[in-house]
Amino acid sequence: MMRAKFIDVDGVNTRYLEAGTGPAVVLLHGVGMSGDCFHRNMDALSRDYRVIAPDMLGHGFTGYRGFDGQPPPLAMARHIVALLDVIGVKQGCVLGSSLGGLVAGLTHFERPGLVSKLVLAASSSCFNAPEQQEVVLKASAANALNAMKDPTLEGLRTRLRNIVFAESGVSEELLLVQLTSYAYPDRAVAYADTINQIIETIYDPAGQVSHRLDGITIPVLMIAGRDDIRTPVDRQIAGVTRFPSAQLEIYEQCGHFPFLEHPLRFYDDLTAFLRK
Repeated sequence: MMRAKFIDVDGVNTRYLEAGTGPAVVLLHGVGMSGDCFHRNMDALSRDYRVIAPDMLGHGFTGYRGFDGQPPPLAMARHIVALLDVIGVKQGCVLGSSLGGLVAGLTHFERPGLVSKLVLAASSSCFNAPEQQEVVLKASAANALNAMKDPTLEGLRTRLRNIVFAESGVSEELLLVQLTSYAYPDRAVAYADTINQIIETIYDPAGQVSHRLDGITIPVLMIAGRDDIRTPVDRQIAGVTRFPSAQLEIYEQCGHFPFLEHPLRFYDDLTAFLRK
C-alpha cells in the first residue's frame, strides 16, 4: 500500500512515496518532475520490494534552499544519501529517469556500497559529454518553464505530450499532482536555478560521472525509447558499451518515459534484472 511521507533531511522538509517491504528499490525522477511520475509502477513493484520514490531538492513537495555552490546533481545525490540514511536503507537498486540517472550515478560514488544495481530509464545523463548535456537541458527548459511559471492543466498536458510517443503516455493523475506542486511560489524558481546552475557547473567533474564510468562496476540496466527526443537511442547504444557491465533494452513506440508509456514491460524488465 503506497503512502506519502514527509521527513526532515538535513533541515529540508522532504516528501517521498513508499510502498512494500523487502529489498529496497529507489526511484529518482527527472528535472521538473516528482516521485509521482512512477505511480504506474509502484504497486506492482511493492509486491516484492520496498519501493521509495523521493521528491528531490526543489521538486514536487520537497523544500528548496539552493545548492550551496555545489553542482545541483551532486547536491541532489547527497540529499538522497541523507534521506536513505534517515529511513534506514543501507543498500538497494537505484533507478534514475532522465537527469535522475546522473543523480543515481553520483549516489553510487557518494556512498560506495549503497547502490547495488543501477537502472538508467531514458537517461544518457551519466555518459553525455557536457556540451551534449547542455543541449538537453536547454531543450527541457524550453518545454517546461513557461508551463511552470503559469501552470494550467492544459499547459502541463501539452508539456508532457511533447516528450511521449502517444497520448496513452500522458498521465492525468500525474498532471493533477504537478498542477498542485507547481503552484508553490518557489517551484519555477527552483527549476530555473537547477537548470542554470547545472549549465554553469557542467564542466565540474564533481557533478559528472561520464569520466569515471569504469568505476561503476555494479550491474547496470539501460531502458531506452526508440522515439525519445531527449535521449536519442543511438546515444544509448553507444553509451551501453562504456559501462563494465551493462545491458540495454529498447522499447518501440516509446518516448522519454518508458515507465509511464509501457509500464507492464517496464515491470517485467526491471524485476528480471533485480532477480539476477
